[in-house]
Amino acid sequence: MRKIIVFGATGMLGKPVVRELVDAGFEVTAMVRSPEKARQELPAEVKLVAGDLRNRADVELALDAAEMVYLNLSVKAETKENDFQPEREGLKTILEAAKNAGIKRIAYCSSLVHRYQDTNNFHWWVFELKKQAVGMIKTSGISLHDFLPVGFYGKFR
Repeated sequence: MRKIIVFGATGMLGKPVVRELVDAGFEVTAMVRSPEKARQELPAEVKLVAGDLRNRADVELALDAAEMVYLNLSVKAETKENDFQPEREGLKTILEAAKNAGIKRIAYCSSLVHRYQDTNNFHWWVFELKKQAVGMIKTSGISLHDFLPVGFYGKFR
């Protein structure tokens, strides 16, 4: 599998992952809201597809010819629980479209924090959302590689 679509390519963790994928010889496509902004932030080799996770047709177009999906979705600090969340509604759209496109593997940059839900009576909707996202992928029938970053050391390029 050498053709990968990245959702969340311009985020803090997405950018270095995309660079590494390109350097490793993957054929990388990124669905982005602003191709102009992304072109300034991502390697020239990355194919950019303009799109929004709210639009299933955009996601289907981005998945065209992909063999694998990499997800680097996140919850923005200024959003509320009932707002559109890429890791909830966006993920649902991606999974439905990915199954229809015959995608066999998803790599997901998750978070170790969701495992702390309800520890010491602490409950946060973001942890619950992340926990549910992992569950959605696991029950999708698509093979999952779940990355659980707990901290980063060193300097990103």
